[in-house]
Amino acid sequence: MEKTTIAFIGCGNMGSALARGILASTTLSERFAVLAYDLDPQKSAALSERGASVVSSPEEAAQKAELLLLAVKPYQVEGVIEQMYPYLSHKILLSIAGGVRLSTLRTYVSDKCPCAQIMPNTPAMVGEGLFGICLDDPTLPGERKEQLLELFKGLGRVFPLPENRMNAFSAVAGCGPAYVFQLMDAIMEGAVTLGFTRREAAEMVGGLFSGSARLMLETGRHPMELHSCVTSPGGQTIAGTNHMARTAIRGHLIDAVLAAFARGKEMEEGN
Repeated sequence: MEKTTIAFIGCGNMGSALARGILASTTLSERFAVLAYDLDPQKSAALSERGASVVSSPEEAAQKAELLLLAVKPYQVEGVIEQMYPYLSHKILLSIAGGVRLSTLRTYVSDKCPCAQIMPNTPAMVGEGLFGICLDDPTLPGERKEQLLELFKGLGRVFPLPENRMNAFSAVAGCGPAYVFQLMDAIMEGAVTLGFTRREAAEMVGGLFSGSARLMLETGRHPMELHSCVTSPGGQTIAGTNHMARTAIRGHLIDAVLAAFARGKEMEEGN
């Protein structure tokens, strides 16, 4: 089977994580060849050690690859597309830049090639990513849509979404790891206060979150149902969760998601 070449333009944390995921997967590496470009040669060189081919510019990437994945800062997207523009015919442009809508990408390419918007989250760095993917571009061929869905399913869980729901996905799943890490840190501080070492606290809390998430997903039970299973009458757990209720932890978390959503709307509007 002839491989499809995917170029990563930008090899920072997320771009390199996705590239490494493809290179490390037996199934994906049989179907995709990886090119890497970054302004910092050391970042692309690190991927070459894992099997990627290094290119020297976005223009060269656009000439050699069928799929062009922009993993650059949002303010850099338009300029990078301008560099690649002469070579975009018969290509597919993908972007993981936060706040850059599919319609904006299509404006930048002037309908010279189909586009897709991808929103990953940082657990993709360990093969546990969530991907919001918008394939609403009417010029994107059906076989390419299937190929992109299979690609990202090989790297994590995929949520195909219309353009108008991508910001909401970002506020929940894209920003979500930061919410979780803050909660983890707070519980770890409690553990250290009770006399556990930081290593012990990290191992306990890491297992706590991963095990709890797996329990919810594998049983299909609602989190509040599982919460009730833990809270014995008059016990320790209900004392702790009552304190959380009195201090409005639940409401603050909801407000955090809504604040991220509002900021995403501002970013989409160029503010």
